[in-house]
Amino acid sequence: MRRRRFSWRTLQPLIDRAAFHNEDFRQRAIEKYENRANPIMLGVKFVFFSDCFLFRVPTSFQGRIYSMVSEIKLPLLKQGFLLRGGIPQTTRPRIM
Repeated sequence: MRRRRFSWRTLQPLIDRAAFHNEDFRQRAIEKYENRANPIMLGVKFVFFSDCFLFRVPTSFQGRIYSMVSEIKLPLLKQGFLLRGGIPQTTRPRIM
Protein backbone atom coordinates (compact mmCIF):
# COMPACT_ATOMS: atom_id res chain seq x y z
CA MET A 1 0.00 0.00 0.00
CA ARG A 2 1.43 3.32 -1.04
CA ARG A 3 1.44 6.14 1.50
CA ARG A 4 -0.13 9.42 0.54
CA ARG A 5 1.99 12.49 0.61
CA PHE A 6 0.99 14.96 3.32
CA SER A 7 -0.06 18.42 2.17
CA TRP A 8 0.03 21.34 4.58
CA ARG A 9 -2.89 22.78 2.60
CA THR A 10 -4.99 20.17 4.36
CA LEU A 11 -4.63 22.16 7.58
CA GLN A 12 -5.62 25.47 5.98
CA PRO A 13 -9.35 25.13 6.85
CA LEU A 14 -8.38 24.69 10.51
CA ILE A 15 -6.10 27.71 10.39
CA ASP A 16 -8.73 29.85 8.65
CA ARG A 17 -11.50 28.87 11.04
CA ALA A 18 -9.33 29.55 14.09
CA ALA A 19 -8.40 32.97 12.68
CA PHE A 20 -12.06 33.79 12.09
CA HIS A 21 -13.40 32.61 15.47
CA ASN A 22 -10.84 34.13 17.80
CA GLU A 23 -11.29 36.71 20.55
CA ASP A 24 -9.67 39.55 18.55
CA PHE A 25 -12.14 39.02 15.72
CA ARG A 26 -15.05 39.01 18.17
CA GLN A 27 -13.92 42.25 19.78
CA ARG A 28 -13.46 43.97 16.39
CA ALA A 29 -16.93 42.84 15.29
CA ILE A 30 -18.49 44.16 18.49
CA GLU A 31 -16.70 47.52 18.10
CA LYS A 32 -17.57 47.82 14.41
CA TYR A 33 -21.17 46.58 14.43
CA GLU A 34 -22.13 47.21 18.07
CA ASN A 35 -25.62 45.81 18.64
CA ARG A 36 -25.93 44.65 15.01
CA ALA A 37 -23.30 41.93 15.44
CA ASN A 38 -24.81 38.47 15.11
CA PRO A 39 -24.88 37.06 18.67
CA ILE A 40 -24.85 33.45 17.42
CA MET A 41 -21.70 34.10 15.38
CA LEU A 42 -20.09 35.83 18.35
CA GLY A 43 -20.89 32.79 20.50
CA VAL A 44 -18.80 30.43 18.35
CA LYS A 45 -15.33 29.68 19.65
CA PHE A 46 -12.82 27.44 17.91
CA VAL A 47 -9.27 26.42 18.67
CA PHE A 48 -6.94 23.73 17.44
CA PHE A 49 -3.65 22.47 18.79
CA SER A 50 -1.54 19.36 18.48
CA ASP A 51 -3.96 16.61 17.46
CA CYS A 52 -7.14 18.23 18.70
CA PHE A 53 -9.71 20.79 17.62
CA LEU A 54 -12.40 22.17 19.87
CA PHE A 55 -15.62 24.05 19.15
CA ARG A 56 -17.85 25.87 21.52
CA VAL A 57 -21.11 26.85 19.91
CA PRO A 58 -24.45 28.13 21.21
CA THR A 59 -27.14 25.48 21.64
CA SER A 60 -29.19 27.39 19.04
CA PHE A 61 -26.73 26.04 16.43
CA GLN A 62 -28.45 22.68 16.83
CA GLY A 63 -27.46 20.32 14.00
CA ARG A 64 -25.16 22.80 12.24
CA ILE A 65 -22.30 21.60 14.42
CA TYR A 66 -22.20 18.41 12.33
CA SER A 67 -21.71 20.45 9.15
CA MET A 68 -18.89 22.41 10.77
CA VAL A 69 -17.13 19.25 11.88
CA SER A 70 -17.60 17.59 8.47
CA GLU A 71 -16.02 20.56 6.67
CA ILE A 72 -12.89 20.02 8.72
CA LYS A 73 -12.70 16.26 9.05
CA LEU A 74 -13.32 15.20 5.44
CA PRO A 75 -10.13 16.76 4.01
CA LEU A 76 -8.16 15.26 6.90
CA LEU A 77 -9.61 11.81 6.27
CA LYS A 78 -8.82 12.10 2.56
CA GLN A 79 -5.18 12.82 3.48
CA GLY A 80 -5.04 9.68 5.59
CA PHE A 81 -5.35 11.19 9.08
CA LEU A 82 -6.86 8.90 11.68
CA LEU A 83 -9.59 10.71 13.59
CA ARG A 84 -11.72 10.15 16.65
CA GLY A 85 -13.92 12.39 18.71
CA GLY A 86 -17.33 13.19 20.00
CA ILE A 87 -19.83 15.97 20.32
CA PRO A 88 -21.02 16.41 23.91
CA GLN A 89 -24.05 18.54 24.58
CA THR A 90 -24.44 20.62 27.66
CA THR A 91 -27.12 23.04 28.70
CA ARG A 92 -25.57 24.11 31.96
CA PRO A 93 -25.50 27.88 32.47
CA ARG A 94 -22.31 29.81 31.88
CA ILE A 95 -20.65 31.21 34.96
CA MET A 96 -19.35 34.70 34.45
